Amino acid sequence: LLWRGTASHCRPVSSDDKSNIISMREFTVGLDTIDRISAVRLFVPQDTKPQEARKNIMKSLKEVQRRFPDGLPLLDPVKDLKIDVGEFNKLLQRASELKERLAAHKLTTDVNEKE
Repeated sequence: LLWRGTASHCRPVSSDDKSNIISMREFTVGLDTIDRISAVRLFVPQDTKPQEARKNIMKSLKEVQRRFPDGLPLLDPVKDLKIDVGEFNKLLQRASELKERLAAHKLTTDVNEKE
């Protein structure tokens, strides 16, 4: 019997968890929930139902975490995807400027100070 649910029903493994209760779970993720995309790519077997396949995926994920302890590198559209269009570069710069302005805005800084 496979577990069925959503990402909201799962949590990351903590150091307090016993190894016999840790399990790999598979669920569907909508495009609207994706915030960023990493440059790291893992190859996942076609059939992930067998326990051995999920264990191999877990080993691969642990290896990725070992190699990138500071976090996964994000996919760079200019370097990784080779998008070199002047308008796109302008849009990227504009998005970066807006993020900086939003981070420096009084409403954002006031909320962070209250927490």
